[in-house]
Formats: sequence, structure tokens, C-alpha cells
Amino acid sequence: MSPVERQSDSDISALYNLKSKTGEHFTFKCSVLSIALESIINRLGKESEGRLITVIGDCSRQDPEFLFKIAFYCHKHLNIQKITNLLFSSACLYAECRVFLTKYFDACISSPMDWIKVVEYYALLSNDFSLNKMPNALKRCMISKFTKFSPYDLAQCRRKIRAECASECEMGSKTAGDKAVDYRYGNFLSVQGDKSANIFTLKDIVRKLHIRKPAFSVMCILEKKYPSNFDDFIHTNLDGDWDASKAGLRMKLPNHPKSALKNVSTWRNLIACGELGHEIILQNIESILDSHLSEAEHEIILQILSKQESVIEGRQLPIAYLKAYISVEKLKDKFSLNTYLQELKSK
Repeated sequence: MSPVERQSDSDISALYNLKSKTGEHFTFKCSVLSIALESIINRLGKESEGRLITVIGDCSRQDPEFLFKIAFYCHKHLNIQKITNLLFSSACLYAECRVFLTKYFDACISSPMDWIKVVEYYALLSNDFSLNKMPNALKRCMISKFTKFSPYDLAQCRRKIRAECASECEMGSKTAGDKAVDYRYGNFLSVQGDKSANIFTLKDIVRKLHIRKPAFSVMCILEKKYPSNFDDFIHTNLDGDWDASKAGLRMKLPNHPKSALKNVSTWRNLIACGELGHEIILQNIESILDSHLSEAEHEIILQILSKQESVIEGRQLPIAYLKAYISVEKLKDKFSLNTYLQELKSK
């Protein structure tokens, strides 16, 4: 059976078991797992770097899909995105692995920051910092995934990158250009665990991959000006109606809901658009309950909180649920006190 047939016949939700059905290639699979675990615990040195490249090459020839199974397992069960990003960027260098990119990309790359890291690791491993030689399969996955990121997700990612860059400047670290040169001629994998190592920004990747959609997110990232007239607005393919009050102003990504003003209209808009996630609800449960939402809106929130898949994918620590519970109890006590005071006044 060809890789393409295996791709169509296999179900992404059934790929939790890392053992092969036939028991073949067990030794090299153990080698891949061993070096993946080593990179989780310690940064990879020069010896491990050579082993990793060799093992991934062997795996791509014998069982190319196994690399993606490990990446999916690290993402879904271990919540270790670094290994997932590294395996994706390594696997796409081999033609045998590329047929599985489309199948696993959406399931494993869930945030704009991970999206950027895949490109960075690919550039460092392939020495292709211009991204001109990026495989078409990876490029298609990158462009397709970008359309699924909301402007709020992109805004949050941009703030994280800027915060990390500001932290580096305060510490007197090297410039981004010097860092890229060091990576190119040095040992990449020995520093791949450094979270502050950002080579590309959202703007860089959007330009290099010639991303055009969605128009609003692209124009905000590229810091384009809002169309000055209706004809220009039509040509930009922006959604909605032309807003004369924004004409000529620099477009910016909107504030993320977690940092926006919490009022009734904010929460209702998020609920209506389906952008109210499990994490946001837990972190802002007091504000949500104090916003006097309708019974139907409360029912939607309860469904999100009680949905098993949302709880699993949210990967929240127990302390997050404890804080939410304490907030609810405080509101309950506050409500009871107000009710008691109103009863006293009525007597």
C-alpha cells in the first residue's frame, strides 16, 4: 500500500499507539523515541545532533509516518510542542514524509507561535533562510493553517515575540542578524530549546510565503493603511463595509479578548462568533458571571466547560480550576450578602 493510500485510510484520532502492528523496525523506532525523550530532558549536543539526523533519515525510508505519530503523541498527550515542531520541520526535508504533512499539520500545529517555530527549525536545518526552497507540501500547509488563525491569536503571538525581543535587548544579547549567522554556522540543536530564539516574525513569513488571505490579518501584519476610498476597499477583498472613519489609518490587529475590556457586549460577541475558548472562560469566570448574560448564553458557557474534549485540549493545570471555583464562591457570597441586605431594607 502506498503512503498516499495509508494516509486516506488511516484516522488521525486512532494514532495514539506508537507500536507498529507487525512489530517490524522496532529497534530504529526505539532510537527515535530515545532521542526525542533526550531532547525533552536535555538540550541536544553535537553527538545527539548527528544521531537525530541519521535516525530521522532511516525512519523516513522505513516508516515515514512514524515520525508524525511521535509528533502527534507529543502534542496531544505530553503537551511538549517543541518536539512536535522539530520533528515536523525535520520530516519535511524528506520526500517520503511529505505526503503525510497535510494529514497531521492541522492536528499538531495549533498556534501561530508553533507555526513560526516550524519555519524557523526548517530554515536552520536546511540552511534556507530565504525560504525559496521550502517544499511545496509544507508551504501549502503553512498557508492553509494561517487562514484558520483568528486576528486575536495573531495579535497575542506578536505580543509574545515583541516581549521576548525586549527581554533580549535588556539582557544585552546579540541582534537578530548576528543570531541567525551564529545558528547558520554553529550548532542549531544545542540551542533549539531556547524559547527566546526568534529568527522570523509574522511579517517575515507572510512576505516570504506570499500569503494573501485572510486580507484583514495580512494587511494588519504588514501594517498597511486602511483604504482611503470605496474603490480601493473593493480591491483589497476586505470583509464588511468600508468605514470612512478609518480611511488612511494604519491597520492593527485587535486586542485579544483576555486583555480587552470585559463587558456584556464583549462576551456576547465572543459567544456569537464561537471564539470563547475553555481557557478564557476559566480565567475570566467572575467577569462573565457578573456581566448579566442571558440564560441561553450561560448554557453555551456551561456546555464549553463540561465538554470533555475542551477540557483535554485546554491542558489547564488543576490550579486554574481551583481559582475559577474560588471566584465563583466569592460571587456566590457577594450575591447572598446583597440579597440579605435587600431583605433587611424591605422590612
